[in-house]
Amino acid sequence: MLKQRYDFLGRRKIWYVLKASPDSRLLVGWNHDTDASEVYSACLDGSVKGILKEFTPMPGRFIHIPAGTPHAACGKVELLEVSESSPLDFCLSGMGEPVHPDEFDESLNLVDALDFIDYKAFGGQMESPSGVFADYPEFVVRQIDLHSPATVDGSPDAFVVYVCTSGSAVLQLEVLGQKVNYALKAGKALLVPAECEGFALIPEEKGTGLLQITVPFREQRDSYTDKS
Repeated sequence: MLKQRYDFLGRRKIWYVLKASPDSRLLVGWNHDTDASEVYSACLDGSVKGILKEFTPMPGRFIHIPAGTPHAACGKVELLEVSESSPLDFCLSGMGEPVHPDEFDESLNLVDALDFIDYKAFGGQMESPSGVFADYPEFVVRQIDLHSPATVDGSPDAFVVYVCTSGSAVLQLEVLGQKVNYALKAGKALLVPAECEGFALIPEEKGTGLLQITVPFREQRDSYTDKS
């Protein structure tokens, strides 16, 4: 029914903590099994924070947020969000803060959101990344501890995004027979197009950490033209 109404489902995402003050908090999912009536009333009277599960964010940790899970960040916290592409993003409550129409589609209101919400108590936790720590059909995220130069073979089917989480690095590739360097500083991102057949990642500081984000290429079959 939801897919027929909007031609989209919700979006899965992860939050990776880049920076956080000691008093900051992440609110993800419900702290108990609830229902649409309780959630609706809490969003209207401003008490919704009290039924959300609270986490203390620490730099270098992340949390999985399945589609349908309410989430909010409180205090001074800098997050990297990786999510699948979907325009469905509902604002349940501003929690005392003004909500700008450029941030959320005003036509997607609280009543519409009630059909998408998972009302079960949230069982997720903050986790420490290691290797591939998010592997979904929509996106893959890998933690890279860059101690020495590394060569990467490009993919003709998919781009790759690198985010520097600590230290600094250089992405070096060959353009018209010459080596070109692109700086990758902490907190910054760099997109490498699929056309780049190969490149090198070179650390400039000890303790350089990167996140590698890719969207797996999967051939879509049309049941109308492909009967197999």
